[in-house]
Amino acid sequence: MLHKLENRAEVEHSSVGMKLWLGWVGLSVAVGLAYFLTAQLGLALLTTAERVAVFWPASGIAVGILIALGGWARGPVAAGVIVATLAANLMADRSVWSALAFGLCNAAEALLAIWLIERWFGPALSLDSLRRVLRFFAAAAVAAATAAVGAAGAMKLFGPSTAAFLDVWEVWFASDA
Repeated sequence: MLHKLENRAEVEHSSVGMKLWLGWVGLSVAVGLAYFLTAQLGLALLTTAERVAVFWPASGIAVGILIALGGWARGPVAAGVIVATLAANLMADRSVWSALAFGLCNAAEALLAIWLIERWFGPALSLDSLRRVLRFFAAAAVAAATAAVGAAGAMKLFGPSTAAFLDVWEVWFASDA
């Protein structure tokens, strides 16, 4: 009898693990698809000198999903963002190294933004006062500025931009913010 209970517990544990894994993969695919489509939109409009997107609505999608779903979604969102950025940039004739660097910068931006939001707001985001709204904008600005540093560095190392570091940083920050 004890052996049957142990087997049943193992099967139930395995079933729960499989459901969690499928949920993780499903969310990664959904985020990746949404991020890829909006990244394609952003990459359709590049600046001439810096070769950076004029606007990047994909970053808002990643942060919005993290706000809506909470901390458990960090891994799937980061994975979806990295893969989608990699695919979108490779389709835009960028090098593998620059595409990977941009993917890591975009994922780090979303993770930093949600970390700041959770740190400043606690578990529930509420924009019920001017102070909270300003904190929300500050979290977005800090995350975008930080990601822009990494992305501008990657642009200087891997291309395709030949513009100055600060010029790339300014355009990247403006498009993400």
